[in-house]
Amino acid sequence: MRSDRRGEEGSATVTALGVVGVLLVLLLATLTLGAASGAAHRAQSAADLAALAGARPAGGAGAAGATGTAGAAGTVGASRASGGCAQARRIAELHGAVLRECHVDGADLEVEVAVTPAGPARRFGDAVARARAGPDRPGDAGVAPGIPEGARAPAEGLTGGGDARSGP
Repeated sequence: MRSDRRGEEGSATVTALGVVGVLLVLLLATLTLGAASGAAHRAQSAADLAALAGARPAGGAGAAGATGTAGAAGTVGASRASGGCAQARRIAELHGAVLRECHVDGADLEVEVAVTPAGPARRFGDAVARARAGPDRPGDAGVAPGIPEGARAPAEGLTGGGDARSGP
């Protein structure tokens, strides 16, 4: 006893193709979100490292260690700003990021970097991150909020790590 299903022949193939299509769309969406998330993490890492590198001038002295007198080309502060920003740009580029902004605020250096995601996530724009770093201040525990007292910042004498800062 065979039932007559002539009108339904091939319906399993169409259903299977539909399921495969949905799975492919979900896979593409997952890969796109992964690329965007990876770009965001790379941008934040590059910003943190660039700010730390720019805040500590090449000679090993802390950012507040810039001393001297103003010369014909400008002030020591302007020289430190250009030197710190040049170092921050170099480090950002080494980590696949583009330095968009760099500002010296007293002894602190603030940077903004951008990373372009790979693949289809590129059409949603760059991943942008900001970071700030500078020397420890009196009364500043040198730790980020939420880290127990006595724990030190990763780079001796510097605080950093995004926009989070401890102290006044």
